[in-house]
Amino acid sequence: MKIAAWAPTMNLPGGVRVLLGSAISAAALAFAFTISASAATPDSAAPLDRLNAWQGHWTIASESKETPYSHAYSISWTADCSWMPNRSYMICDFQSDGVDPESGAVQNNLSLFTYSQAEKAYHHMGITRDQKPLYEKMDVVGDTWTDQFEIPYKGKSLYCRDVYTFTSPSKFERRFEISADQGANWTLVSTAVGTKSP
Repeated sequence: MKIAAWAPTMNLPGGVRVLLGSAISAAALAFAFTISASAATPDSAAPLDRLNAWQGHWTIASESKETPYSHAYSISWTADCSWMPNRSYMICDFQSDGVDPESGAVQNNLSLFTYSQAEKAYHHMGITRDQKPLYEKMDVVGDTWTDQFEIPYKGKSLYCRDVYTFTSPSKFERRFEISADQGANWTLVSTAVGTKSP
Protein backbone atom coordinates (compact mmCIF):
# COMPACT_ATOMS: atom_id res chain seq x y z
CA MET A 1 0.00 0.00 0.00
CA LYS A 2 1.35 3.41 -0.96
CA ILE A 3 0.52 6.48 1.07
CA ALA A 4 -1.18 9.45 -0.56
CA ALA A 5 1.09 12.42 -0.82
CA TRP A 6 -1.12 15.04 0.65
CA ALA A 7 -4.51 14.50 1.84
CA PRO A 8 -4.74 17.70 3.70
CA THR A 9 -3.61 16.81 7.09
CA MET A 10 -4.59 19.31 7.59
CA ASN A 11 -6.27 16.73 6.16
CA LEU A 12 -3.70 15.57 3.81
CA PRO A 13 -4.49 16.80 0.20
CA GLY A 14 -3.27 15.03 -2.82
CA GLY A 15 -0.68 12.99 -2.11
CA VAL A 16 -0.34 15.70 0.60
CA ARG A 17 -4.06 15.58 6.14
CA VAL A 18 -4.26 16.36 5.73
CA LEU A 19 -2.55 11.79 4.85
CA LEU A 20 -1.11 8.46 3.09
CA GLY A 21 -3.09 6.51 0.53
CA SER A 22 -6.26 5.96 2.35
CA ALA A 23 -4.38 5.99 5.62
CA ILE A 24 -2.93 9.44 4.99
CA SER A 25 -6.12 10.68 3.45
CA ALA A 26 -7.62 9.89 6.77
CA ALA A 27 -4.67 11.48 8.37
CA ALA A 28 -5.15 15.26 6.20
CA LEU A 29 -6.51 15.36 6.36
CA ALA A 30 -5.42 16.19 7.80
CA PHE A 31 -5.84 13.10 12.85
CA ALA A 32 -6.03 10.73 15.77
CA PHE A 33 -2.48 9.93 16.42
CA THR A 34 -0.53 8.89 19.41
CA ILE A 35 2.39 11.25 19.08
CA SER A 36 1.41 14.72 20.17
CA ALA A 37 3.49 17.83 20.52
CA SER A 38 2.68 20.56 22.97
CA ALA A 39 1.79 23.89 21.46
CA ALA A 40 3.89 26.93 22.07
CA THR A 41 2.18 29.14 24.61
CA PRO A 42 0.82 32.06 22.63
CA ASP A 43 -0.08 35.46 24.00
CA SER A 44 -2.88 34.48 26.37
CA ALA A 45 -4.95 37.45 25.23
CA ALA A 46 -5.47 36.11 21.70
CA PRO A 47 -4.49 32.47 21.10
CA LEU A 48 -7.50 31.89 18.84
CA ASP A 49 -6.43 34.87 16.70
CA ARG A 50 -3.46 32.82 15.46
CA LEU A 51 -5.97 30.68 13.56
CA ASN A 52 -6.57 33.70 11.30
CA ALA A 53 -3.53 32.48 9.33
CA TRP A 54 -5.75 29.77 7.78
CA GLN A 55 -8.71 32.01 6.88
CA GLY A 56 -9.45 32.55 3.18
CA HIS A 57 -9.56 30.79 -0.18
CA TRP A 58 -6.39 28.81 -0.94
CA THR A 59 -5.00 27.28 -4.12
CA ILE A 60 -2.58 24.46 -3.28
CA ALA A 61 -0.06 22.81 -5.59
CA SER A 62 1.05 19.45 -4.19
CA GLU A 63 3.82 17.14 -5.33
CA SER A 64 4.16 13.58 -4.14
CA LYS A 65 7.62 11.99 -4.26
CA GLU A 66 8.55 8.47 -5.36
CA THR A 67 9.30 6.74 -2.04
CA PRO A 68 8.64 3.36 -0.43
CA TYR A 69 5.37 4.95 0.79
CA SER A 70 4.20 6.95 -2.23
CA HIS A 71 4.36 7.36 -6.00
CA ALA A 72 5.48 10.53 -7.76
CA TYR A 73 2.67 12.74 -9.07
CA SER A 74 1.34 16.28 -8.84
CA ILE A 75 -2.15 17.41 -7.98
CA SER A 76 -3.79 20.71 -7.11
CA TRP A 77 -6.28 21.45 -4.37
CA THR A 78 -8.52 24.28 -3.32
CA ALA A 79 -9.35 25.03 0.29
CA ASP A 80 -11.84 27.41 1.84
CA CYS A 81 -11.20 28.23 5.49
CA SER A 82 -13.50 30.33 7.65
CA TRP A 83 -14.53 30.91 11.23
CA MET A 84 -17.62 29.22 12.62
CA PRO A 85 -20.12 31.85 13.86
CA ASN A 86 -18.98 31.67 17.51
CA ARG A 87 -15.30 32.19 16.46
CA SER A 88 -14.12 29.21 18.51
CA TYR A 89 -13.36 27.01 15.48
CA MET A 90 -11.69 27.53 12.12
CA ILE A 91 -13.03 25.09 9.54
CA CYS A 92 -11.30 24.29 6.23
CA ASP A 93 -12.89 22.41 3.32
CA PHE A 94 -10.20 20.85 1.07
CA GLN A 95 -11.00 19.42 -2.37
CA SER A 96 -8.70 18.04 -5.05
CA ASP A 97 -9.10 19.73 -8.42
CA GLY A 98 -9.06 16.36 -10.16
CA VAL A 99 -8.80 12.66 -9.53
CA ASP A 100 -6.22 11.78 -6.91
CA PRO A 101 -3.99 9.12 -8.53
CA GLU A 102 -3.54 7.21 -5.26
CA SER A 103 -7.25 6.90 -4.46
CA GLY A 104 -8.69 7.04 -7.99
CA ALA A 105 -11.26 9.63 -6.93
CA VAL A 106 -11.70 13.33 -6.29
CA GLN A 107 -10.81 13.90 -2.65
CA ASN A 108 -12.78 16.10 -0.27
CA ASN A 109 -11.58 16.55 3.30
CA LEU A 110 -12.54 18.72 6.22
CA SER A 111 -10.20 20.14 8.87
CA LEU A 112 -11.22 21.80 12.10
CA PHE A 113 -8.83 23.87 14.23
CA THR A 114 -9.27 25.29 17.72
CA TYR A 115 -7.37 26.28 20.85
CA SER A 116 -7.86 24.70 24.28
CA GLN A 117 -7.46 27.19 27.12
CA ALA A 118 -7.37 24.30 29.61
CA GLU A 119 -4.49 22.53 27.83
CA LYS A 120 -2.85 25.68 26.41
CA ALA A 121 -2.67 23.77 23.12
CA TYR A 122 -3.95 23.92 19.56
CA HIS A 123 -6.03 21.00 18.30
CA HIS A 124 -6.74 19.74 14.82
CA MET A 125 -9.37 17.28 13.61
CA GLY A 126 -9.44 15.83 10.10
CA ILE A 127 -12.52 14.24 8.58
CA THR A 128 -12.96 12.31 5.34
CA ARG A 129 -16.09 10.53 4.12
CA ASP A 130 -14.82 6.99 4.12
CA GLN A 131 -12.31 7.04 6.95
CA LYS A 132 -12.16 7.33 10.68
CA PRO A 133 -11.78 10.95 11.90
CA LEU A 134 -8.32 11.90 13.07
CA TYR A 135 -7.57 14.09 16.06
CA GLU A 136 -4.26 15.54 17.23
CA LYS A 137 -2.55 18.36 19.04
CA MET A 138 -0.53 20.80 16.97
CA ASP A 139 2.78 22.35 17.83
CA VAL A 140 2.72 26.03 16.85
CA VAL A 141 6.02 27.89 16.98
CA GLY A 142 6.20 31.27 15.27
CA ASP A 143 4.76 30.81 11.78
CA THR A 144 5.22 27.01 11.74
CA TRP A 145 2.38 24.59 12.50
CA THR A 146 3.33 20.92 12.99
CA ASP A 147 1.19 17.79 13.34
CA GLN A 148 2.97 14.66 14.52
CA PHE A 149 1.28 11.29 14.59
CA GLU A 150 1.75 7.62 13.85
CA ILE A 151 -0.10 5.28 11.52
CA PRO A 152 -0.16 1.51 11.14
CA TYR A 153 1.64 0.27 8.02
CA LYS A 154 2.32 -3.36 7.08
CA GLY A 155 2.23 -4.51 10.69
CA LYS A 156 4.45 -1.68 11.96
CA SER A 157 4.02 1.91 13.03
CA LEU A 158 5.19 4.78 10.88
CA TYR A 159 5.87 8.15 12.48
CA CYS A 160 4.60 11.08 10.45
CA ARG A 161 5.02 14.81 10.63
CA ASP A 162 3.14 17.37 8.61
CA VAL A 163 4.76 20.82 8.74
CA TYR A 164 3.15 24.02 7.47
CA THR A 165 5.24 27.19 7.43
CA PHE A 166 3.46 30.46 6.66
CA THR A 167 6.10 32.41 4.74
CA SER A 168 3.73 35.39 4.37
CA PRO A 169 0.06 36.15 5.17
CA SER A 170 -0.86 34.77 1.73
CA LYS A 171 1.49 31.78 1.33
CA PHE A 172 2.39 28.57 3.13
CA GLU A 173 4.87 25.82 2.34
CA ARG A 174 4.18 22.27 3.47
CA ARG A 175 6.35 19.19 3.99
CA PHE A 176 5.02 15.74 4.81
CA GLU A 177 7.61 13.27 6.10
CA ILE A 178 7.60 9.68 7.36
CA SER A 179 9.99 7.83 9.65
CA ALA A 180 10.10 4.04 9.94
CA ASP A 181 12.61 4.21 12.83
CA GLN A 182 10.77 6.30 15.43
CA GLY A 183 12.08 9.62 14.15
CA ALA A 184 15.78 8.84 13.72
CA ASN A 185 15.56 9.25 9.91
CA TRP A 186 12.86 10.97 7.85
CA THR A 187 11.71 10.43 4.25
CA LEU A 188 10.17 13.37 2.42
CA VAL A 189 6.88 12.04 0.99
CA SER A 190 5.31 15.23 -0.37
CA THR A 191 5.55 18.98 -0.56
CA ALA A 192 2.93 21.64 -1.24
CA VAL A 193 2.67 25.38 -1.68
CA GLY A 194 -0.55 27.16 -0.79
CA THR A 195 -1.42 30.63 -2.08
CA LYS A 196 -4.28 32.65 -0.64
CA SER A 197 -6.52 34.62 -2.99
CA PRO A 198 -6.58 38.38 -2.30
